[in-house]
Amino acid sequence: MVYRWRKLVTFLVKIRFIFIFGILLVVYNEYLHYYIVLWQCNWPSLAYSKRDSVRVVALADTHLLGSREGHWFDKLRREWQMEQAFQVSVWLNQPHAVFVLGDLFDEGKWCDDIEFQFHVERFRKKFRIPENTLLFAVAGNHDIGFHYAIDENKLRRFERAFNTSSVQLLQIKGNIFVLLTSMAFEGDGCQMCREAESSLWRIIRDLDCARGVLKNCSSTIAAYSRPVLLQV
Repeated sequence: MVYRWRKLVTFLVKIRFIFIFGILLVVYNEYLHYYIVLWQCNWPSLAYSKRDSVRVVALADTHLLGSREGHWFDKLRREWQMEQAFQVSVWLNQPHAVFVLGDLFDEGKWCDDIEFQFHVERFRKKFRIPENTLLFAVAGNHDIGFHYAIDENKLRRFERAFNTSSVQLLQIKGNIFVLLTSMAFEGDGCQMCREAESSLWRIIRDLDCARGVLKNCSSTIAAYSRPVLLQV
């Protein structure tokens, strides 16, 4: 009887150890691992004052899965990992701005308006940012379709959702960024292409004016710096 009792106690101790070890393993893999890895990432040292520097995070191809393709567990697992990695990175590195460079969604090109808005809210929840951080998005082919499949509604709903356009000129802490959607530069005279080309020429003129190439002109750019081009 005593022997059986000892075997039971030993068995329960082993079960408890396995249970505790399993919990610790989950906590490490799903939470602590992100902090340990991303804590080792640092911004480069700069020769000039940090007050004049701008910290940006570039993110691309998040491909939040829709209702048509992808297994539910793959969706759950992949999006959890992206959310954790992004949130920890933003918390540790405190960027001034985040650039999301295309293909935010996997099935945006097929979604109706209701489903599209649902995915927009999902994106905002998973890639939420602090109030003092800016977020800028550029449309990819999975968001609005390939060039031949883009229609007015797909383009405009993405622009409204993220307050964006095919061509953007941004000024962040004295640094100039130009964001482009390559699908708008097919050169076939489509409305999207005409709007993008017109906007780009205005930006070129603005930059030339700001750096003194053009005379007797006014520019929306407060101080010229070499622009950083981000193209999808």
